[in-house]
Amino acid sequence: MANIIEHNPVEHSVAPLQKKGDQEQNNDQRGFSLSLQKLFLLFALVVIFVTAAVIFIPFNSTARENVDDLARKVNAETSLRVVTEVSNLLQSAELAQESLYQMFVASPDLMSTAQNREQVFFSILKANPSFSWVSLGLSNGNFFGVQRADPVNFRIVDSRHGKRSFDLRNTQKLLFANGEYIDVGSSVSRKKYDARERPWYKLAASNEGRTIWTDLYVFSTSGKPGLNTARTLPVRAPSDSPNVISIALELERLSTFLGSVFQPSADSAALREGTGFIMTADRKMVAFPDRSQIVMASSEPGTKPKPRLLSDTTNPHLRLVSEALATGELSTDLLDKPTTVLVEDRANLGTLFYVTLSSEDRLGWVVGTIIPASVFLATINKNNQVLMLVLGVILIVVSILSIIAARIIFVRPLRKMVDQMGAIEQFRLHDVEKISSVVSELKYLSGSMDKMRTGLESFGRYLPRQLLAELLKKDQIATIGGERRTLTVMFSDIASFTTVSEKLGYGLAEHLATYFEAMSQRIVRHNGVIDKYIGDAIMAFWGAPTPNENHATDACSAAVSCRDELARQSQASASDDVVFSARFGISTGRVLVGNFGSN
Repeated sequence: MANIIEHNPVEHSVAPLQKKGDQEQNNDQRGFSLSLQKLFLLFALVVIFVTAAVIFIPFNSTARENVDDLARKVNAETSLRVVTEVSNLLQSAELAQESLYQMFVASPDLMSTAQNREQVFFSILKANPSFSWVSLGLSNGNFFGVQRADPVNFRIVDSRHGKRSFDLRNTQKLLFANGEYIDVGSSVSRKKYDARERPWYKLAASNEGRTIWTDLYVFSTSGKPGLNTARTLPVRAPSDSPNVISIALELERLSTFLGSVFQPSADSAALREGTGFIMTADRKMVAFPDRSQIVMASSEPGTKPKPRLLSDTTNPHLRLVSEALATGELSTDLLDKPTTVLVEDRANLGTLFYVTLSSEDRLGWVVGTIIPASVFLATINKNNQVLMLVLGVILIVVSILSIIAARIIFVRPLRKMVDQMGAIEQFRLHDVEKISSVVSELKYLSGSMDKMRTGLESFGRYLPRQLLAELLKKDQIATIGGERRTLTVMFSDIASFTTVSEKLGYGLAEHLATYFEAMSQRIVRHNGVIDKYIGDAIMAFWGAPTPNENHATDACSAAVSCRDELARQSQASASDDVVFSARFGISTGRVLVGNFGSN
């Protein structure tokens, strides 16, 4: 701690400065000036009067708010229609799979025969036009499934997996005509196929008893996007591999639905000129009225097509959404409810679109609608074109005048004052001078800064300038006062100090310094604060000024560490060396802690 002894100068040396300051303040108040509040009020009244004289601000604002609200409601309602369609499609697959699961569980012997499975699988495909496959992957790698290649062509595939380098696949083709399935031939091929290696089997096997959905992919037969839902059947023993039932869902229905919502013959102009899309959480296209934007054909021979990323689309509306997501204008996070954003087309500046994003709960897909803002704002824009032209001219003139006035009246004086405050912080008082201004507040502020300079200049005569400069950098001022707080206090002194000091004589100072250094290091190392040295004694405390919940433990640890250090010195010392032996007292309780002394 540092004690400062205050030296008071003679009182008559301050009086002339005070009198001179009062006189200068009275002189500063003379002449024409405006308060900062009145000047801003006058400027605001002028701007409001000019603007209100040109257009009806409340009417225009209310009209735009109503139109914006209408646009957001239309977008949200349309988006929810698409979300409902997606939910219905996915729910139909889950319900069909649950029915199939119950059949296998309730009648395992009945479903063990291929003929019975054919009938059940065909009935499911017939009732659900969006289903492409209904299949069964067996624990030994065999596969059995029924596929709808198109509305009239079906296949029954029975693949037998074995240890050979190839598997035998029996494929029976059927034609659906006049309500009947007609056998048009069968073939046997050699193709390596292990059902256990299929993604839907692996995912279901790792989530036994739960319905899973695979990632989006493109069907090799139809070239259309789709995905699988799958579920494991019960196993007899926990160590057995499960059988897995799966339904492949073709998503062409969603693109067809979007095309039916956004079409040229729609009743609403928003639906005639807008469009919609569906994508996965990682921005793969699921559905869009233009099918060419959904699937990307591979340029490499023998490579399968894959779902197109939103960033790879060429449609202007989809490009708009992709750029808005990339720049952060749009976000697919936190889509608990439809979120609508007004986005500007970068390719056609000034062209705005209302883009609404919604989330599908099951798979986290994002459903979006894109509607031109001109559909809603056309009437208002036509009425405001002339008014906006006049308003623009007036605003330019007012803005120029305001900038010039602000620069002369406020910016220049305030900039000078900021520079002078920096000079005061660095204690360069000779750089501080009075600044004239027509604004009374600025004039008073400049006068106060000049008086601060005078006061600091006088105060600098009693303390070193380096110390004053350091004090000015502090954000806090030490004040007299204290508070009650629970602390731990430790006192230690040297045993038989009087005897030792008489023996050492003038050499005591060197030994005592070494002792204090060693003890102090260990106290500080254990979060202690050394309050003072009293002869051979040390007073330290824990828990202030920084709170410390472990103050008692740290104090005890510090005492033990000090004791151990003295023991180490004793063992390492020669027989004629002087080694101190310390005693420690520790107490925990409520104390009054703070700054005490004189102001």
